Amino acid sequence: MSTSTYPDFYNPPKFVLKEEISPLLFTGREEILQRLWDWVTGINDMLSDSTALMSPRRYGKTALLVRLFNVMFSCQDRVAPFYLHLPESNVMLDEFADQYLLTFLQHFCAFFLRDDDALKTRDLTELHKLLSHHHAEWMPQVLHTIEAYQRISESFEHWGKKLFFAVETPASLCAATGKRCLVIIDEFQDMNRRLYRDPQLTILDKNVTGVYRKLAESKIAPMLVAGSMLSMLYRVVFSGGLLGRFRGMTLPLMSEAESEELMDKLAATYQVKLAPATKQYLFALTKGNPYYITYLVNNPFAKDLSAKENVDTVYLKQTTMIGVGHFYGFWRPYFDQNMELLNDDQHGKRLLYYILDKTEKEGVEQISQKQIAADLNIPLAKVADLVEKLEAADLLQPAPQSGMASGFKDTVMLDCLRYIFYADLQDLAGAVTARESLQKQIDWLWQEIERINGSLKYFYGVKGEEQIREKMLSWQQEWVDGQYFGAAEKVFLPRFDPASFNSVNLRQLGLMPGEIDIYAEYADAQGQRHAWVVEVRRQDRPVNLPEATQFQQKLEALQQYKKAASLQGWMVSQYGFSKNAGIFLAQKEIYYSVIPRE
Repeated sequence: MSTSTYPDFYNPPKFVLKEEISPLLFTGREEILQRLWDWVTGINDMLSDSTALMSPRRYGKTALLVRLFNVMFSCQDRVAPFYLHLPESNVMLDEFADQYLLTFLQHFCAFFLRDDDALKTRDLTELHKLLSHHHAEWMPQVLHTIEAYQRISESFEHWGKKLFFAVETPASLCAATGKRCLVIIDEFQDMNRRLYRDPQLTILDKNVTGVYRKLAESKIAPMLVAGSMLSMLYRVVFSGGLLGRFRGMTLPLMSEAESEELMDKLAATYQVKLAPATKQYLFALTKGNPYYITYLVNNPFAKDLSAKENVDTVYLKQTTMIGVGHFYGFWRPYFDQNMELLNDDQHGKRLLYYILDKTEKEGVEQISQKQIAADLNIPLAKVADLVEKLEAADLLQPAPQSGMASGFKDTVMLDCLRYIFYADLQDLAGAVTARESLQKQIDWLWQEIERINGSLKYFYGVKGEEQIREKMLSWQQEWVDGQYFGAAEKVFLPRFDPASFNSVNLRQLGLMPGEIDIYAEYADAQGQRHAWVVEVRRQDRPVNLPEATQFQQKLEALQQYKKAASLQGWMVSQYGFSKNAGIFLAQKEIYYSVIPRE
């Protein structure tokens, strides 16, 4: 098997690790997956540094890491992926070392042997027995590694030697065998608060991550670490013994196109009604957070979300209802865990709300601590102390500059804070009753969407379609260079029937959600009717693979309805196409072109 430069991130041939979400709902993330894939391919030539994937809670990082593992396992044969998720409960260090080494060797051997039986072994003894039947040239080094570790386990009770041996094995085994691997550790920051030195779990080792100092420098077995406690991960990776050994990579929220694709998948799966305007509204409420999108569409309160009022009702219930509100149920326990801090001299929650509200409404990245002290009438030293503690609790994100404070731009978090503690926040601007405040915010979002729909969307969408229609009507049965259409050979431009130009609502035809921007027919010399199906993309980024795939699905759906002898697809984009999208469209013989930006 040869290395694939651009794998299909959405349909890997094999799912070795169980995905956190249904593979049918995995959406978007092409840009970050492509960045990670380019980084992975550099490992074989020792060009990639250890990297920390920075992401706030509920951005979908675990789903992304598991998908990366599955794609690496299935779509290339040079770099073995090793994935470990830190346990959610406390554990003794030598037990962790046992599991760490076993999981690494299972993944390493299953990858290079293409033998899934290695993944099913229960312990190192069983794995050793299985591997002893294989005769790969590198197998003696693996067997020797297991034997050496078992000798350490029998001869020493000290946890440190076992842990150090296990942590160093990926790099040492790769060096001995000439192989390459990637060490993926999810919830990396939890090592310093979950791993104990004694069986009674009373002696916490608060600096376990320091043992990764040497591995983090490896070019043949680099690390990819991530965690849901952003501030804690930041401090662990970019300070102390690991300082200077990791590069940072940010996992962004989903784009509007990716968010709407996820909404369409959820709506089709759970039989929920959506409208184009409410999809935009949902994106404005969630800012592209996949967790929030999922539980607003797949909710227990309403199946018809085609009207704003229904979305409002679902959002308010998810944010305010005890027991059945997903957002309330996520944030309330988290606030409760930090109640002592939030109640600190009655300043904690007020300061947190002020910063979140200010950064959210004004769109600023950070606020001066001096300004906070003046506005809230709190001593500057107290502000500095509270900001540091709120960052440590992951209620604020690390500010890029000293003397500043930075809040997560998370509308749902802010609304839950406003609702739960509104009685303590009434003296702050905008913190009226919880329902009035929430309703005011979502009404404002809806007005913004209506404004955009009335101007920018019309200009970029409708005007773009008119531009393409005029171009198509100018064609006079001619052959042109296929390069403009992403084709290797010349392309025939027919003379279209002006009366045949239409847009098509696929949902109204009972086919699938979505619309066709332009459907135009022409007749060949024998009188048979043929059609071009065009999608015009006016957006501030390239068309990605999910959007290209969705267009191809629209073509297939339309083929069932229209009786034209053939359908030729054509995608037009203002900002071009990603590499994966271009390759996919070319493989499906769908034309694609870039129109000039105005």
